[in-house]
Amino acid sequence: MKTGVTWAQLAEAVGKPSAWTTTALLGQHPMGKDEAATAAALLELGDDAALAFQLQPPRGALDAAVPMDPTI
Repeated sequence: MKTGVTWAQLAEAVGKPSAWTTTALLGQHPMGKDEAATAAALLELGDDAALAFQLQPPRGALDAAVPMDPTI
């Protein structure tokens, strides 16, 4: 990462497992407000990024007859 922060350090800072933190920051699921603020600060990102980390990602494929998301 550009800041030198590792996935493990991010996970420790937000208080969640590394896999959970990594998938949240890659847009697979939302983070809580405090978790998002902590991650954004460590990554030297602004409030917009912290807000984005809190959003529910879109699920499924709208063009397909059958949803493609395995969590549905």
